[in-house]
Amino acid sequence: MKKFISIILALSLILSLSVSVFADYDNIKVLLNGTEIEFDQKPVMAEGDRVLVPVRLIAEKFGAILGYDEETETVMATVDDTIIILQIGASEMHINGETVGLDVPAQEINGRTLIPVRAFAEAFNCKVEWNEELETVTITR
Repeated sequence: MKKFISIILALSLILSLSVSVFADYDNIKVLLNGTEIEFDQKPVMAEGDRVLVPVRLIAEKFGAILGYDEETETVMATVDDTIIILQIGASEMHINGETVGLDVPAQEINGRTLIPVRAFAEAFNCKVEWNEELETVTITR
C-alpha cells in the first residue's frame, strides 16, 4: 500500500510540474503612450510573469521595419538606428549587435510569433510598467 501511495504522489508531482507555463490572465491590455493596442491574438502571460505579444502589431505601432526569416525563426525589427534580432526559443536577443539575456524567449503560439513586450520596448528605450490589478502593460515612448 505504501508503494502505491508513493507512486500516486510521484505522479501528482510530475503532473503538477507539467502544467502550462501560461498564467491565468484573461484580459491583458497593452497601452502605448496612453492608447490601447488592439491585438488580433491576445497577449499572454508566460513563465516569469512576462507578457508576450504578437510581434507584427507591436512592431507596426513602434513604426518598425520588420523582417522574419522562416528558416531560422528569427525576427528583426528596426526603428531609427536601433536594430533588434531575436529568435523563437532563444534566451537572448541582440540590440545593435550586443547580446542581451531574456527572461522568457519569443514563442510561437497558435501559428503566431509572440515576443516579450518589456524586452522589445526597452530595447527602443521605452519605459515599461505592469499593473497586475488591471492586467495592463503601459509603455511610454
